[in-house]
Amino acid sequence: MSFPADFVLNFTTEIWSLYGVGAAILIVRLVDRARRRSSLSDWLPDDWVALQLAFWYTLLTVSFYKIVNGGISNFMTEEEVAALTPETTAMRVIGSKWVLVSEQSMIFTIWSCKVIMLLVYRRLTSGLKQERFINAVAVWAAIGFVAVQRFKISAGRTIQHFR
Repeated sequence: MSFPADFVLNFTTEIWSLYGVGAAILIVRLVDRARRRSSLSDWLPDDWVALQLAFWYTLLTVSFYKIVNGGISNFMTEEEVAALTPETTAMRVIGSKWVLVSEQSMIFTIWSCKVIMLLVYRRLTSGLKQERFINAVAVWAAIGFVAVQRFKISAGRTIQHFR
């Protein structure tokens, strides 16, 4: 299904505005950390997770942009399915790949934020009896991440169907 022009314009404006805010927050955080630490080897684990978070968030934003502005998502009406040609089928396959990229980058973006928060809370509770609760939540979160990935991969079509 192609998206209406006003939706595309509004969505594009919103997604890049939100990206700008998120990227600015990440940049300020990383620049501040770089100023406070003498070298990259002094960075803490949550700093490295924040650095890779920038990649996943950028990929998420770009994939949303490609899906909406390309009009090549895998959402189709019955009429569009009936009117598929080899060219439009190829475009839809590309769109489906972008949907897969957006889903995975969304998962990694969300879970990277969770990891950062767990690392910050662990540092805040270091040496306190509450630290064991943070460790338990971290184990639970790791199990949850593995479960999400396992079900995400096993629930849909295999990657071979995207060729």
